[in-house]
Amino acid sequence: MPVDKVESGFPSARYFQVHFEYLHETIGELKQQIETANRQIAELQQRLLDTEAKGIELDGQPGNAFSTQDWRL
Repeated sequence: MPVDKVESGFPSARYFQVHFEYLHETIGELKQQIETANRQIAELQQRLLDTEAKGIELDGQPGNAFSTQDWRL
């Protein structure tokens, strides 16, 4: 098979570059969102611990802390 026909069947290097740039940006945004979510979870856990330490009940139930995994990429 001639090289011209084989090359025409594959996307150009620019095609891959654009998609890799998009993936890189998306992954960066997702990492930031995960970091923000982890900070918010840590703040909420601290608030729950503070509430529990003060002996305040939430919705008729004693306040309690929960643990979550710290998601990292």
